[in-house]
Amino acid sequence: MRYDEYDDSGALHDTDLALVARDPGTPGTKTLKFYMGRLADYLISKLAPIAISGEYDDLSGAPVLSAVATSGAYSDLNGKPTIPAAQVSVDWNSVSGISAIQNKPSLATVATSGAYSDLSGKPTIPAAQVNSDWSASSGATAILNKPTLGSLAALSAAPAGSLTGTTLNATVVTSSLTSLGTLTALNVSGIANLSSTSATALKVGGTNPALTVDASAASLVAGGLITGTASGGVIYSATSTSSGEQAKFTGKGTTGYLTCSSFGSLEMGIGSFAMISAFNTYGIQFTAGGGSGNPNTQFYFNTQGGQLYSAGQVQNISLNSASTMTYNGAFAVSSQMTSRVAQQTFNSITTGSVITEAATFNIEGPAKVGNGVTITNDYGVLVSTSAIQSGTGVVSNSFAGGFFAQTGAVKNYALRIVGPILSGGTAATAAAGTGAGTGGTIAIGGASQGGTITVVTGTTPSASSVIGTLTHPTAYPNGSSIVITPGNAAAAALSGTSQVFAAGGTTTATLTSGSAALAAATTYIWNYKITGY
Repeated sequence: MRYDEYDDSGALHDTDLALVARDPGTPGTKTLKFYMGRLADYLISKLAPIAISGEYDDLSGAPVLSAVATSGAYSDLNGKPTIPAAQVSVDWNSVSGISAIQNKPSLATVATSGAYSDLSGKPTIPAAQVNSDWSASSGATAILNKPTLGSLAALSAAPAGSLTGTTLNATVVTSSLTSLGTLTALNVSGIANLSSTSATALKVGGTNPALTVDASAASLVAGGLITGTASGGVIYSATSTSSGEQAKFTGKGTTGYLTCSSFGSLEMGIGSFAMISAFNTYGIQFTAGGGSGNPNTQFYFNTQGGQLYSAGQVQNISLNSASTMTYNGAFAVSSQMTSRVAQQTFNSITTGSVITEAATFNIEGPAKVGNGVTITNDYGVLVSTSAIQSGTGVVSNSFAGGFFAQTGAVKNYALRIVGPILSGGTAATAAAGTGAGTGGTIAIGGASQGGTITVVTGTTPSASSVIGTLTHPTAYPNGSSIVITPGNAAAAALSGTSQVFAAGGTTTATLTSGSAALAAATTYIWNYKITGY
């Protein structure tokens, strides 16, 4: 099979492509022609333009591209970012613009100069140190507080020897010595330092030395200092490296001691049974141990008599507690006492001990009178009159004495008085009532606790009426009771319906007639006793 090109007339043509099919070995066979030019035109006419041109513009439904799609140029882009100007180097000295440094610190001159002279607050540097000079008396070379050396310490010659224990060694010269190595006398005008740690580091005297210094403690932390004063007297002080140290003086055995503590207290021991302590916060404390023997007086204060040269008040023992105690707040205090004597307990090792009179506090009696003295009133215990209010506070009830019955005994009493009682104080005032009649009078004789009532009736005294009203000098907290007894024949004759009775109250007491009136123009006398409660 071969391919030839023919035109329509059958002639071979260069524009048409014909496909001929024939048998070349058989003459006269027919030729089948296919005209490819026309077929191609037909087929081409059915193709889309893009198939022939290959152009993007011949595409159907193609997207609309931006200019940059084909140009590739940055300038054809839209929405381009704003690019700032190129960065520049910062400048310390710049005050504005992009080169300025914001919030930079204000540096001192020395920060950039590095010079010592530019510093502020420079220290004062002293002159260079020089060697000390023992002979200098002033300036930097002088030695302050240098000791005054004795003649031996100041010797410039070769040393005479050394002191070892209680003898001198063999190199000591023999002048002032009774024998080689024994010192008979030594005068030290400078400082003497003893470094011994013996129990007798310093001993003055023989068998019973006048002074012994014991430095044998394993680790000494405190010592003593004896100081003479220009004004007289000697001071003994404790020394140590701590801020406070106690000083203690003791006797041999159990005779006593005295201790001055570092925290402001003073303690004195007397034997092994008593101690006196003075504290800076608790005052003075006396403590006695259990004694033995007879009598067993644990505390004994013995005053000495003397000669008086003035008429002032004499007090052998004075306990002055006239101070002011201030509560730091509002407190409810059930009992407050300026002075207190606590009760003691008595025991017996064996049953059968009997105490006839026991007392927590005993006063033998009033003062004794001697030659040439007259005492008007002599008291064993005297509570003087005193104003008890010194401010805005209020005292509801004031008593010169208070006695409360105890508990636990077979019989308990508040007070026992052996002997007569003399009462005193301001007596009550009295006013006559209608029971004394018109023009009747009433008078009181005696004191606040008792006395006599004298009533002189007037005309027509009233029955069942107040004869007289007594007003107490001081009101009683809850009331009073009054007891009357006849003081004359007229009062003693009253009985039955004419009997007079008395009634007490907090501020007053009254005498009232019976259902039968008193007789007119008659003097009645009653003895009375008033007790408040």
